[in-house]
Amino acid sequence: MRASDSTSLKALLIALFMLGVLVTATIDVAHAQDSGDDGTPLPEAAPPEIDDPPSDAELDDLQFMADQEGITLQEAIDRYAWRDNFSLATSRIREAAPEDFARAEIVDGGHAWIAFKGQPPQAALDILDVFRNSHSGVTVEVRTGLGYSEAELQKAIPAVHYAVLRSPGVRNASTSFESSTSQIRTVVALELTASPFVLDDLRDIATQRLVEETRPDILDTISVSVVRSLFPVGGVDNMTESLFGGVLTVGVMLIGLLALVVCFLVWLYLRRGKWRRGTAKSE
Repeated sequence: MRASDSTSLKALLIALFMLGVLVTATIDVAHAQDSGDDGTPLPEAAPPEIDDPPSDAELDDLQFMADQEGITLQEAIDRYAWRDNFSLATSRIREAAPEDFARAEIVDGGHAWIAFKGQPPQAALDILDVFRNSHSGVTVEVRTGLGYSEAELQKAIPAVHYAVLRSPGVRNASTSFESSTSQIRTVVALELTASPFVLDDLRDIATQRLVEETRPDILDTISVSVVRSLFPVGGVDNMTESLFGGVLTVGVMLIGLLALVVCFLVWLYLRRGKWRRGTAKSE
């Protein structure tokens, strides 16, 4: 065996040994984090509550934000500390009243709103009262009568999207919900041979699928639009809105790029091995 090959083999063995040590140390650290000094399991942390005060770690973050904005710690607490608790209250309301909850939004440092399909159920109001009682400086507006729930939207948007995408003449599609107009909007890229009346047909397909997935009177509050794009679709203007489309294309591109990298590494390995064999023969 040549000296260079022996050195390479030793380096490989050392690297494998160090990898084993690193994995073992990682497992030990993970086990130590889950247990005390005597090896007994640590008690589970208490679940967060809507009326929890800021933790020590959160106070450190709030102090940093206060320093950055040139305000006092108390001002930072009043402006930001309630937001996680409001998000938790929203999650609890969503779980307690999935067919009634519609939307929620934090407006600024002291205002938020929460909306319902119709009138809010008492369970939702009780959860909201817990938040209000512990955050008296925050104003939460309750909006009623939106005419749809978040659960209905989560079913309707993909149903409309795929109904349009799988229609004849459609190459690709991107679907989103515009909350300001209560409209499910699908942008399509069409085949060159598509009929000039295809958009009307697609709107009918989208409307029918929306009704089938939810209920006939949903059209009283949610409209559907299908528009044509001359450019590739799949982008999004507002990442908070529901979006479907374009993901498959991006995934295929990433897989192709990864395949090219793997092929290049294999080619480089084989070329290097061939060069080494040629060098050995010449010697």
